[in-house]
Amino acid sequence: MEIQKKIDISKPGIAFSMRLVTNNPFMQWNRIEIDELDEDHCLCHVELRHEQTNPNGLAHGGLLFTMADVAASALARADGRNYSTLDANIHYMRNVKGGILFAEAAMIRRGRTSVLIEVRIRSEEGRELTRVTVTMFCIAPAEK
Repeated sequence: MEIQKKIDISKPGIAFSMRLVTNNPFMQWNRIEIDELDEDHCLCHVELRHEQTNPNGLAHGGLLFTMADVAASALARADGRNYSTLDANIHYMRNVKGGILFAEAAMIRRGRTSVLIEVRIRSEEGRELTRVTVTMFCIAPAEK
């Protein structure tokens, strides 16, 4: 499956966010890729591998949470500031044994010191697997 990339790194905040993504070893180890990123939206995907499954052969909950955290982090940082996850609430609804998983993050509220983001993780067939809300706290101002 060919996935189109929609990332405008000419925007300073997007470039900043993508620099952090590119240098994230845990994200690289899990092979999570950012496909789309702007100030209000982020889409990433991973092709589920055996090493990312639980003993039942289903996508590991930790992978699903990691995808949500990656998508929320990239989206939060699209304003050029650095953030850290403050809290998250995850709802696991169903699971899959293979295929490509997509995490789509949408900005709910961007405040002065924190952001609230909703992430939905879906199978490649479009079935919603997980819904997550993430609060991220600003830990550093935008680079100059």
